[in-house]
Amino acid sequence: MNNAHYCSCIILAKGGFYSLRINKKNQCKEFYSYFHFVGQVKRHVKGAGDNAEIKPIYETTTTKTGKPRRVLQFDVLTNKYNKLKVELGGMEFESVTLYSSNAKKSYRIPWRDRHDKSKYPDPTYTIIGGTDWDNCELYGSLLAEGMWVEVKGKYEFGSYTNDEGKRYLTVKRKPTSIAAVADGQEITLRTKEKINYVCDFDNELFQEINNFNLEIGIKSVYQDDSRNTKVNGVFLANGKDRSVPQDVELMVYYKEPQPGKQSLADAFTKLNRLDFVEVRGVDNNRPEFAEVTEVTVIDDDPFAEVDEKEANTRKVISGNRKGLEVLSVVAGTAVKSLLTEEEIAEEQIGGFYDDDDFFKDEQPF
Repeated sequence: MNNAHYCSCIILAKGGFYSLRINKKNQCKEFYSYFHFVGQVKRHVKGAGDNAEIKPIYETTTTKTGKPRRVLQFDVLTNKYNKLKVELGGMEFESVTLYSSNAKKSYRIPWRDRHDKSKYPDPTYTIIGGTDWDNCELYGSLLAEGMWVEVKGKYEFGSYTNDEGKRYLTVKRKPTSIAAVADGQEITLRTKEKINYVCDFDNELFQEINNFNLEIGIKSVYQDDSRNTKVNGVFLANGKDRSVPQDVELMVYYKEPQPGKQSLADAFTKLNRLDFVEVRGVDNNRPEFAEVTEVTVIDDDPFAEVDEKEANTRKVISGNRKGLEVLSVVAGTAVKSLLTEEEIAEEQIGGFYDDDDFFKDEQPF
C-alpha cells in the first residue's frame, strides 16, 4: 500500500509529542517495525537430522489452488554464530496500486500493465516498494551462497498450535531492500554513524550490524529471579477492516545500572497493560558460550599439590539466546493507556495488506 491510505496521529508522550500512523480507511492505529542486518548469505536448512532439507534461495512453487507463487528464503549470518532467516513470498493479482506523492492520489491498473509506464497517469506515479512477486525474482537473481549483503525490512508476527495444543509465536523477517556489500564498504548505522564494514567474522575489526525498531503495546510483563524481564507485547498490523493484533515476545536482560539509575529490565516492570512504547534492540538466534575447567584425577599425581599447574579450560555451548532482545527505548515514546482492550483482542479480523511504506521519525523511561 502507500501513503494515500495513512495519516499521522500526534499523541502526547513523555518529553514531547509522538507521531503514530493511522489508517485513513478504518481509522485504526497501526504500528511500525524495521530491521537492519548486514552479513553473509547461507541457504536455509529446514528440519534436522535425517529430515534436514537445504532449501533453494529462490524458487517458484504452486499453491493448493494451482496458482504460481514465488518464494525467497535464506539465512543471514550477522556474526559467526547468529543465523537469522529472511523470507518473502509473492503471487500475481488482478491489479496493482500506483501512487503519486505529487498528486497525493492512488491509481489502480491491471497487473499485466504494471511495468508499462505508458499506462500510468503521468511519470510521477509509481509502485512504492515494488510488488512481492517481482521482488522475489529481483532478489533471487542477486543472491548466492556465501555473498555478503545488507538487508532492511519489517517484521510480521504470527503463531501456530502443535498437535498437543501448545501455541508458539512466530517471527517473519520480510525484506524490503537487499544490496550486495563489498569488504571495506561504508555502511550507515541507525545512529547515522558510518563504518567501513569488514567481511570477515574472525577479523578483530569486524563489527556486527544487527538492530531493530519496533512499536509495541503492552499485554503483560514478568521478571524472573535473575531480574530478566519478559515482555508480552502486541503489534498492530494493517488489516482490511481494522488493525490486526499480533502477539510478540521480547526479552530485556538485566544489566547492573550506573549508581543512582535504574536498569532497563526494572523499568519495564513499571509498564502496565495497554501502555505503548517504541523499543530498539538486537535479533538473536545464537548459542551462548561458557568456559569450563576440566579436572583430571590421576592416582599418585606428583604435581597434585603444585600451585603453578595450568588448568585445562575449554569453551562449551551453555545455552541458546533466541528472539528479540530489547537494548533501549526511543526517548519520549512511552505512553500510558494508549490502547484499548478491543484493539488488542486476539481475534484475527480481515487479511493483511502488503505495505512497504514506513511512517516515521510515566513513564518508567
